[in-house]
Amino acid sequence: MALLEDDREKIMKEMEMIRNFSNGFQHPAGACTTYRIMNENMADLDSQLAKYFALQVNQFFPIIENRLQST
Repeated sequence: MALLEDDREKIMKEMEMIRNFSNGFQHPAGACTTYRIMNENMADLDSQLAKYFALQVNQFFPIIENRLQST
């Protein structure tokens, strides 16, 4: 579990850096289609990771910890 927690922290820091560099995944007026699609995909990835990490912390980890303690 420590590995998953460490990875989560690293990924969250990297996504925050990408979010900051990309102005919150916003593209400038007149941006090409490829750039707009990339920002949309990055925003979707960011959202999906946030949902997954919330599941980890709020549901998966407590279940795993309870099972480990009961053995």
